[in-house]
Amino acid sequence: MFSTICPHCSKGYTLDDSLLGRTAHCRQCRKTFVLEENTATHVGRPASPVAQSDSGFELKPRTSRILRNKDGQQVPDSTPEKRFSDGSGMWNVGDVVLGVYEVRSLGPGVSFVEGGVGVVHRVYHREWNIDLAVKSPKPQVFQTESGKLSYEKEAQTWIELGLHPNIVTCYLVRRISDIPRLFAEFVPDGSLRDWIRDGRLYEGGEEASLLRILNIVTQCAWGLEHAHRQKLLHLDVKPANVMMADQVAKVTDFGLAQGMTENFVASIGAATPHPATGGMTPGYCSPEQYIAFNHAKRQEFDKVPAITFQSDIWSWAVSVLALFHGRPPCKK
Repeated sequence: MFSTICPHCSKGYTLDDSLLGRTAHCRQCRKTFVLEENTATHVGRPASPVAQSDSGFELKPRTSRILRNKDGQQVPDSTPEKRFSDGSGMWNVGDVVLGVYEVRSLGPGVSFVEGGVGVVHRVYHREWNIDLAVKSPKPQVFQTESGKLSYEKEAQTWIELGLHPNIVTCYLVRRISDIPRLFAEFVPDGSLRDWIRDGRLYEGGEEASLLRILNIVTQCAWGLEHAHRQKLLHLDVKPANVMMADQVAKVTDFGLAQGMTENFVASIGAATPHPATGGMTPGYCSPEQYIAFNHAKRQEFDKVPAITFQSDIWSWAVSVLALFHGRPPCKK
């Protein structure tokens, strides 16, 4: 639930979080405004109200998606709200969240990207005049309030890294619908893993691809060095965590590995792992990180080895091998 105030007549409402960002007509003055949390100054924008909600508001309808049936004919989607695979609500292209973030497509027919633990949307910040990537963990990732706080804390370490040309800039983390969502720089050309899979990394023949790989891995090393100078370990270096803006490589997801790991371990009832074990992608993590993770899960903290920046260097080196092989060197 959230509280909002009509900016025209100051009438207050308490509404369900699913209405955040929607456009409505006030029941008292009948003027239009965007439903934002605790706002008293937002100037409403024109709307075309046709749907009546349980709260008494007339809501601007979401645009229906156009789908194709088995015969290839276009049919309107009667339930346009997209959802996580676990049934929780999603944002639609065209939605305006909190009156500021306009949801845009990631590409033709691509509304969002869904992974094992979350989704990524593209939004346009109307006041900043830039596109942002919004990382939203799935609700089942967090079992407790402390888990959400841990994720927010780890996101803050990424924010505090500041600006570097080879690191994706993280701007803020805020809760929307009780989910901590991370707002970061939108990088348009996919991840380095995408470049491996679709062949962009190897275009132009052996010499061109060799120069491209050396250029990319050097940039990644510069980004990691910047983080290490600020005493921050990444702990999940891999091609999927390197974003590409043309030929510029940007390391992403600093600090998030630890927050995700703590929530996962809490969800299966094990002890919280040692702070240095991180996300531990088995195919890329260092031997000491793998050992530390497993000892920590068994609460054998006296056996957890020290984890240093050298663990990130190991993962960087394995990533270099993956670029030359076209696949991870290890199956896990």
